[in-house]
Amino acid sequence: MYYTNSAEIRFFVSAWNRGVARASINPTVWNHIVGTYNGSRVQIYVNGVEGTAANFTGPFPHGGTLLFGKLPGGSSRHNLDEVQFFNRALSPTEVQSLYSSFFPPVDTAAPLRTNGAPTGTLATGTIQTTLALSTNENATCRYGTAAGASYTTLPHVFSATGGVLHDVTVSALQNGQSYTFYVRCQDSTGNTNPDDFLLTFAVAAPPPPPPDTTPPVISNVSGSEITSSGITITWLTDEPSDTQIEYGPTAAYGQVTVLDNVHVIGHSTQLSGLAANTTYHYRVHSRDAAGNRSTSNAFMFTTDTAAGPPSAMGPLTVNPVNPRYLMDGTGKIVFLAGLADGWELQDFAWTEGTATLFDYTSYLDYFQSRNLNHIRMWVVEHTKVRDADLYLTTPMPFVRTGPGLANDGLPKFDLTRFNQEYFDRLRNRVIAARNRGIYVTVMLFDYIGSISWPWNMYNFANNINYVNDNYTLTNPTITIEEAYLRKVIDTVNDLDNVIYEICNECPVSAKDWQYYLANYIKSYQATKPQQHPVMISYFAAGRAGTMAALYASPADIIAAGDDGGVFDYERNPPASDGRKVVIADSDHITGDLLKDRFWPWKCFTRGLYPMYMDRFTPERYDPVNNTFVVEPFDPLREGVRVALGRAKRYADRMDLAHAIPRNDLCSTQYCLVKPGSEYLIYLPPEANFSVSVDLTTAPGAYSVEWFNPVADETRSGGTIAGGTVVSLTSPFPTWDSVLYLRKQ
Repeated sequence: MYYTNSAEIRFFVSAWNRGVARASINPTVWNHIVGTYNGSRVQIYVNGVEGTAANFTGPFPHGGTLLFGKLPGGSSRHNLDEVQFFNRALSPTEVQSLYSSFFPPVDTAAPLRTNGAPTGTLATGTIQTTLALSTNENATCRYGTAAGASYTTLPHVFSATGGVLHDVTVSALQNGQSYTFYVRCQDSTGNTNPDDFLLTFAVAAPPPPPPDTTPPVISNVSGSEITSSGITITWLTDEPSDTQIEYGPTAAYGQVTVLDNVHVIGHSTQLSGLAANTTYHYRVHSRDAAGNRSTSNAFMFTTDTAAGPPSAMGPLTVNPVNPRYLMDGTGKIVFLAGLADGWELQDFAWTEGTATLFDYTSYLDYFQSRNLNHIRMWVVEHTKVRDADLYLTTPMPFVRTGPGLANDGLPKFDLTRFNQEYFDRLRNRVIAARNRGIYVTVMLFDYIGSISWPWNMYNFANNINYVNDNYTLTNPTITIEEAYLRKVIDTVNDLDNVIYEICNECPVSAKDWQYYLANYIKSYQATKPQQHPVMISYFAAGRAGTMAALYASPADIIAAGDDGGVFDYERNPPASDGRKVVIADSDHITGDLLKDRFWPWKCFTRGLYPMYMDRFTPERYDPVNNTFVVEPFDPLREGVRVALGRAKRYADRMDLAHAIPRNDLCSTQYCLVKPGSEYLIYLPPEANFSVSVDLTTAPGAYSVEWFNPVADETRSGGTIAGGTVVSLTSPFPTWDSVLYLRKQ
């Protein structure tokens, strides 16, 4: 066997020119060469492939040399390795097997994928399943949900893979959905599938529920805010339903309200245009989404006797002689003392667990029973405070038209379309307060930070107007807010008992926005018959300089705060200096329910209007235990309410137009004085029942009146002479007392 210069290998068993088998060869690489002779045929194999054979039967030389790689007398032109001899001629199959043992075949085939699972439709309620398949060789398999992705870009690897069986669990499956996963695999030599292997299946949709044939259950039907021409009717249903009322002067009714198609649980509709001093019959209707309709029992109400508004109430203006105070339409100083709850205007305004609607009529009854005359009518911009809230705030100032759903699941707000129910309720409640001699601070905006922002109507997720902020001078927000302010003013401008509050605790960053709106209200009111005062409240997270910003504002009234710790409006409120009318609102002062019955008297004698942040609603949310608790009667809070009304009783007796706080004239430093005429002095517990009063510049005789704020008892202390410093001791063994000196 030898190699020629013409890239050919030759094999013979006798002579180089007889019975020679030939085959082509690549001389640059190792080759597997086999020569066989079976007695009649000479054959050569190169790399398992047969070459050109030759027939040969003899003669055979004996005693010669067996040569490999060269002819007799020639030289070797190549290398040899692993030479083997056999005592028989190998068959082609044996040659091929021998070749394969030296040169295994190269794997160029990608894994074959079979037995994909699952298939078809899985049972309803299946939320997870196992994806599985087999391969014909060990491989690693990946999968994804997008067709045509290459092996390396598929996002997921089977959790059990690397062998010939592959599986992974997929979850979050949903009823009625179809799923397709695309699979590609790679073997150990790097061969990857060029195409997708599909695992396709579906989860069966649940059977349709039985048809709903149960009508809503109507409960808690009631009428409130009755005036000479209107009433608010409210009720509850046990499922979301629409809203409609039949009413009329007889049991035949005869009139029906426009159907409100928004499905709610808490229903509220206002009837207007009614005749004064007339009995009306009514019943309510609600229909659920399936069309099942319920009708309530029949009810009756009687409208009030017509009466003109008590014009003496206002509108309130700043007293030019003593700008610490407001005066009514007759010029008489009005001392404001009142409460704020948060539910005065909107039902379910805050996180509460009760389905009981706010009893506004009882709220007014309570005000009158405690001699209170000032309501802070809260408004919120959210429909929920937290995701788990059971009920949505209603009514809201804008209608919900969609398209699209807000984060609370109802249609998005259209901030260019007003909800007349909201403004009707606002007007009716202000009128109801006016008829009781009560003034109303109408809050226009409310800031509570990010707590309820997901459900705020000014969040772009909840409106169709691309508004995603508030408290800003940018468009479209400010244009929408201006229109809203005009609507509020148009609604209550003709009423005498109105104060406008720009915003509850807006951030300091909104200072210029509040200034702008205060001026905007004043300019718009200038075109109207009445001009009501405007208030700017203490900024959220107020810091040093906040009070200066409030005093520099265009507001008529400001609600004070501690100015970053400079002042203590809770325990030692600073005296009003007359630059503005100042309201000491405990909401901005303590951050919680104040329980200090001394506080109203301290505010009164320092020339301030006290406003108590209270809780009239019966239940509150307990965030620590994630539950709702019924508020028990709290005598400490009741003590604050009572003190407010009793302080107002003295304020109504005094000439406040000429009364100023004079800390320097009494030892307790709580002294409201009309110099030389009357002195109202508060003795807190630390005064130890005694006080000295400087009457050096106030000669004359003064009657002495002592008042027990707890027992509501008054005692005469006789007469004292002025012109000197006098010392007096309270006759009441209580913690505190009030001393009233009046010149005879």
